[in-house]
Amino acid sequence: IWRVLAEQLYQKNDEITVKQLGAAVGERRLGELKAHLKHVEKQAQTLQNKSHEWKQRRGLVPGENKNLKKLRLKQRKDTKRNEIYIKLE
Repeated sequence: IWRVLAEQLYQKNDEITVKQLGAAVGERRLGELKAHLKHVEKQAQTLQNKSHEWKQRRGLVPGENKNLKKLRLKQRKDTKRNEIYIKLE
């Protein structure tokens, strides 16, 4: 999940839907994916405590004009399309 979100961040793509994220990581059950996203959200809050190796394994490359200490997982619901959009900011 981190690698897909980091790729979106560094390619300057705005958002990805939960369905697209599930397809990218190979998780078809949205309930499972949402549970994983809660864990990712908690990890994002403590990025400054994570080791350099931990960040590299997840595709977060320090020094690419992104302040990794301030990264947060943002979710937005589109009620018209019945989609949830996710991005790292």
